Amino acid sequence: MPKAVPAAFLGDDSLGWFTSGAERRVDVTVSSALARTAASRKWKDAQKVCEHDNGTVTLSFVVSETEEVVRWALGFGDEVWVSGPAGAVATARAMLARIAVRYAAVPSI
Repeated sequence: MPKAVPAAFLGDDSLGWFTSGAERRVDVTVSSALARTAASRKWKDAQKVCEHDNGTVTLSFVVSETEEVVRWALGFGDEVWVSGPAGAVATARAMLARIAVRYAAVPSI
C-alpha cells in the first residue's frame, strides 16, 4: 500500500504538490502563441508576469522545488522554456539530456 505524502511536502500554492527546502525564483518564458492564455491565469499566488515586445511573456515563480517547475514547463513542449536563473536553466538542460538518452534507447518501429 502506498504511503501518504508527508504534510511538509504538500502545499496549496504550488504548481503541483511538491514543497521542500528554501524558496527560489524560477522564470519560464512562454511563446507568443500561448502568451495571452498563460498570462491570464494565476498559476501561483506570488507569480509575476513580464510581457515582451516580441509577444512572449515571462512568468516568475517563487518555489521550493525547481525540478517541479521544469517538469511543468516541459509539459508544454517547445512553447514554454525555463529562462532563468542560470541554475534553473542548468536543471532543465540536465533533465532534457536524460530525456534524450531515454528516447535514443527506444527502438524504432
